[in-house]
Amino acid sequence: MRIETVTPYHLQVPVPRDDLAGGDGTVFLVEVQCADGNAAGWGEAYAGSPQELVDAVAVVEPLLVGADPLSRVVLGERCRQRLHDAGWDAHSAAGVLSAVDMALWDLAGQACGAACWQLAGGANFALLDAYAVASTSHDAEDVLSWAKAASRQYFSAMRFDISANPHEGVEIVQRARRVVGSQTRFIADVASAITDIDEALQVGAALGRADVFWCEDLLGGNDFTQWARICREVAAPVAGGKLLAETSEVWRCLAAAGVEILALDLRLCGGLTGGLIHAQLARVHGVRTAVWAGVTPLGVLAAAHAALAMPNAIPLVPAPAMCYNNMVNGEVIVEDGVLELPSRPGLGASVDRGFVADYSLPLPEPSV
Repeated sequence: MRIETVTPYHLQVPVPRDDLAGGDGTVFLVEVQCADGNAAGWGEAYAGSPQELVDAVAVVEPLLVGADPLSRVVLGERCRQRLHDAGWDAHSAAGVLSAVDMALWDLAGQACGAACWQLAGGANFALLDAYAVASTSHDAEDVLSWAKAASRQYFSAMRFDISANPHEGVEIVQRARRVVGSQTRFIADVASAITDIDEALQVGAALGRADVFWCEDLLGGNDFTQWARICREVAAPVAGGKLLAETSEVWRCLAAAGVEILALDLRLCGGLTGGLIHAQLARVHGVRTAVWAGVTPLGVLAAAHAALAMPNAIPLVPAPAMCYNNMVNGEVIVEDGVLELPSRPGLGASVDRGFVADYSLPLPEPSV
């Protein structure tokens, strides 16, 4: 089995008004296709722009074509070094490296007939709870109606993205708490939208009064001393780190006690390989992990495999957004707020090429 092509895709998926989780519908994918034409692995990337995605793939593709996809660690390090030598900073390179890593894990599982969590050493949990996701950038009444509906569907946890306006978002979270009661775990994600420490502390204190399960990425930037202050002064558990791409950054954050929960975005931190490494670092510091890879079915499956393989993970992953329901062949089943564990080889579902064809946008030519 040898790699034949590495193909980037930029999808723009329509998001219905009642889908509060789909964001703007932008998805960046990388497909690693093998020469026999039957095996393909897929990964999702965090990219700053279509041009960044295309250029990074153009740099690493010559290293991947003709290689054995089972050599994922060796290939990942060679690709990382090639991008570094070409002048890419770690954050800009991380999205494509993460997507390629996911795709190589997917191919390895298919070749071995095993799910990715099995290749990673087994499942640490018998089940994974799924949380419903909504952005508070939508009308407040729509968010409250969504929270009521999610509660009726037996979701035991809900995630609120309050980054569009953190202060208004806090008010919506507090109202939602009154609507659904105290039994539901709330996650509030500021997504590094705040840059002032005093404002971050104010928002964190208000979220604590809403009895959130954790608040996430309260403060932008990488001043881990300030992150540690937030952990000390905010009553609610503080998660952070989704935008940390380098292992050295994660280590400095943990050494500074900058988070109480390490948030990992597999689309940026190096895919499953990077996520598992960072989880081990967190475990050394007595810190639990919260795994995220967006709300597409592909991202949810990747997060599920990683969370299952991490002994220190919080066994919670997002439910897929409705707008991406037809993205993969094979259902991602969430029933009564519980995700059915992926059992098929690799990531457990192949991306539907018809879906990709329907929503792909033309990509620019490489500029490198």
